[in-house]
Parts: sequence; structure tokens; C-alpha cells
Amino acid sequence: MSKESYYNSKTFCYRMSGGRLREILKLLPAKPGRALDIGCGEGFVSKELTRLGWQVTGVDIIPRADFSFDIERADWPSELTTQRFDLVLCSEVIEHIFSPEELVIHIKQLLVDGGSAIITTPNVLFWKNRLKMFFGTFRYEERGILDFGHIRLFTLATARELFQKAGLRIIEESHVYPNLHHRGLDFVGRIFPGFFAYQLVFKVST
Repeated sequence: MSKESYYNSKTFCYRMSGGRLREILKLLPAKPGRALDIGCGEGFVSKELTRLGWQVTGVDIIPRADFSFDIERADWPSELTTQRFDLVLCSEVIEHIFSPEELVIHIKQLLVDGGSAIITTPNVLFWKNRLKMFFGTFRYEERGILDFGHIRLFTLATARELFQKAGLRIIEESHVYPNLHHRGLDFVGRIFPGFFAYQLVFKVST
């Protein structure tokens, strides 16, 4: 199966959760501008950004995006790379590619001076995964943190290192704590994010 066919068949699994959307919206710059949505899928977040006044361009391997291509290829379309954006959103993408380091550098190059990027990825050391591994269980699944399509797995520390090595400054973090949020206990997650965060959400800038 080709990469394009695989991701077209998985769109139902990769829909944006309410918790992840909530944390992304918290980190949006106050003033709308031009946004690039890398891994836009069917455009759920792009539509939300448009509603908030952003001018959004979508990139994805599936054909419905404004720019449809494999982001792992070296030659990105010049019609895209010659543009600059106030915001780049890259949600649940870096874990799907062999070289997230190269993608993060692309993101840095696409930002205007003073622009920011919001990047999210699952936390492989979420407490439920730690418990499974403690009891000797590790297997890929149809969806979730250990999705079959995940090539690179990140912890809080390795995600931070990825951005710092690319020369991006972490401005803010607002991670997703699904088990705690519904109990009003997000503050516990913020004390131990590497343990309780299901998805890691970062706002970075040059």
C-alpha cells in the first residue's frame, strides 16, 4: 500500500480531538494573519482558524489539500517555500516521518520574523504506556499513541530537544491531560507533564 493510500484510509482515525483543539486554540497569537496547516487532513482545524479570521493554507499528502505532496521529499513546491507565514500549525505529524528534524527546519524557514509555530505530538511515556511496558506489553495499534503509522516516538524531553536543536525557542507549552481534565485536575498534569500528558503541545518561535 502506498503512503497516500494508507493516510487516505486512516482519515477517520486522525480527526482532531476536542482536547487537542482546545490546547491549540489557547496558544494562537492574538492577531490573526497568514497560517500554514501542515498535515491539514480534511481541514477541520483550518476551518476553525478561518472562522477566527486566519487566512489558511493547507498541506497534506491527501489530494484535498491546497498543496498535496509528501512532506518527506526534499523538493517542496517553490510556490509554497517562497511564502512566509505568521503561524505554522503542525499537529500530530512529526511522529509519522523518518526525519522530523528536517521538517522542523522547514517550519522555521517558513515563518515570518517574529512568527510562531504550534507543534503537537503524542507522548510515548504517557502513564498508561509506562504501565503496559512495566508489565512487558508493547504492541502497535490501529490508533492512539502506538498507531501503526508512527515512526518516531517522542517524550517531553526529546520533543524539547528537537526544537532546540533546530534553533526554535519554546514560548509556551499547553499539553493535553484527558484523564485529569474531566476531573478538574489539569494542575496535577502541569506538575508532572512527562507522566500525565497524552499529547504534547508546544508553541515555538525563532
